[in-house]
This record gives sequence, C-alpha cells and structure tokens, in this order.
Amino acid sequence: MSMQTLPLFFQEPAVSVPIETLIERALATIAALFAQSIPCVIPFSGGKDSSTVANLVLTAAKQAAIKGHRPFVIASTSNTQVENPEVERHYARELRKMAAFAQANNIRFLSEIVTPNLAST
Repeated sequence: MSMQTLPLFFQEPAVSVPIETLIERALATIAALFAQSIPCVIPFSGGKDSSTVANLVLTAAKQAAIKGHRPFVIASTSNTQVENPEVERHYARELRKMAAFAQANNIRFLSEIVTPNLAST
C-alpha cells in the first residue's frame, strides 16, 4: 500500500474562501479516498489541529458509510512517557469517543497508542 498526501491546499488564498467551502473541499477529498477503499490515518495528539482533522475524517467516513462504502479510519497517538497525566487521559478519552462514534456510524475504526523505547524519547 502506498502513502498518499491529500491535496487540501488550493490555488486561491484560503483567507478569500469561506470556511464552509474549505470544509466542503476537505470532506470531498477525504470522501474520494473512502470511495476507493483507501483507509485514512489520523495522527492524533489531542490538540486542536489533530482534533479538527479527526472531525473532518470521521465526518467524511460517516457520509461514506451512509452511501454504502466501508470506510476504515486509523487513529494513532504516541505516549512519550513524559506527558502530563491529564494529557494522557485526554487523548485516551478522545480516542474512546472516536471509537464510539465509529461504531454508531458503521465505520471500521482502529486506534493505537504507541509507546517509544525510553532510550528514543
């Protein structure tokens, strides 16, 4: 399987495009992957950027499932073993919410919290 970067950046400056249009474009780009049975991987940290990406991917997956596709979403985060315990609880809680959403919406979902070797952190 080859990796693919999504073309989410467009010719016109984003500030001149309504946010609704940008969201529609992002959802359409992600939906096209699900229509081809290509899974989407979400590198999830629990912050606002990765949470926005997760929302877009799961929204597109829900729409794809409604159309009869079998979307597959993988969410991965890293426990570096130096995080504040509240941050760890936050991303674990959010991954559980994603799993519940996926189950309720007929989305195949896998989440993984990876822990690097202590010598490599």
